[in-house]
Amino acid sequence: SLPTVDFENENQPEFDLTALEKMTFGDWEQTVNILNRFVEDCRQDIKMLESDIEQQNLEEASLVAHRIAGRVAQVGAR
Repeated sequence: SLPTVDFENENQPEFDLTALEKMTFGDWEQTVNILNRFVEDCRQDIKMLESDIEQQNLEEASLVAHRIAGRVAQVGAR
């Protein structure tokens, strides 16, 4: 069983990797690959979100924010 990552600083995110462990059947290498992809996708989406907000494109910003939220939930972040 994978541990829950809990940072002492309350400003840091908390991750429960249980869902990912189930998705990958405990394959740590695959879990790491998914987390790396998560980071890459979120970085791209954050750039898009910042641009959409700057350009007052709130409809697109809302879609990007929704996509980020779904991705965050999928990897067990809270």
